[in-house]
Amino acid sequence: MKVMLIVGIVVCSYLVNAADHTGWVLTTNQYKDVKVNGVPLKKAHFWEFLNWAQVETKNTEAMIFLPGQYYLKLYKQTHVRWGDSGLILLSGQVYIKNPMGELNFQVPGFFNFKVITSDMVVGFDIGSKRAEFEILARSQNIQIDSDDREIPAPAGTRLIFKPEFVDGEMAYDFLLNNRKIPKLHMEKSQVENVKPLELDQWKAPLKVASAAKNKTEKKVKAGAARYICMQPSAALNACVFVKEASACVRYTCNLNGQWAQRTPFDKNEFCPSTRTVKDCEWLGH
Repeated sequence: MKVMLIVGIVVCSYLVNAADHTGWVLTTNQYKDVKVNGVPLKKAHFWEFLNWAQVETKNTEAMIFLPGQYYLKLYKQTHVRWGDSGLILLSGQVYIKNPMGELNFQVPGFFNFKVITSDMVVGFDIGSKRAEFEILARSQNIQIDSDDREIPAPAGTRLIFKPEFVDGEMAYDFLLNNRKIPKLHMEKSQVENVKPLELDQWKAPLKVASAAKNKTEKKVKAGAARYICMQPSAALNACVFVKEASACVRYTCNLNGQWAQRTPFDKNEFCPSTRTVKDCEWLGH
């Protein structure tokens, strides 16, 4: 199944309140285990993107949301896509919370329907083709791909679908217009201890990450303000030592931000080959 995947996202890194973010936000505890659009995340406190088409997790979870509209929790070993066709679960498990409006949802070749203002968890095992739905808040109608019939699922319902195999191949019911419906066996039960996730599950990590980011940036700015000499960075009256020919030379950082007051010392085997900040009395007078 070929799917077109395009969606827009915006950046505003300094704000702490999630409502102030106008685009998608992603948080995770293990950035090395998350890929966005096929590229591993780079180290940061949180991430925002102008466009994203897919997110993959390995041995970690990720929270990704568009404030006020869609809130997704990706569990470990999960692969999802997003675009004009809505949310597409390729493998793994995803929590879906859409407090406003509708959300198109697919498991390619198996399910295709609209999630209407609901909280639900969907899992799909790519190997066994087993799918599981847990409806946690408000009723939801489930539809098998290419099937016009709806399967009502009240809040607190768990539905498990297992495909039928014939000679190692998935079985289908064939319809008019070259349509086919996978033959699925459904098991229905109740979810114990139904507890939909609160929005704070997405907002709280962003607040913590934003505060940490702002603290780091202030620290860096404060440190940079102390440095008036460059190559290497150093404060007023700091000293660097460097090996020059047969001497070990000291330079001092002056008020003009220049390395000046060249003072040569006898050759020293520990003298660095590149300018290195050291205590000014390192070699004595």
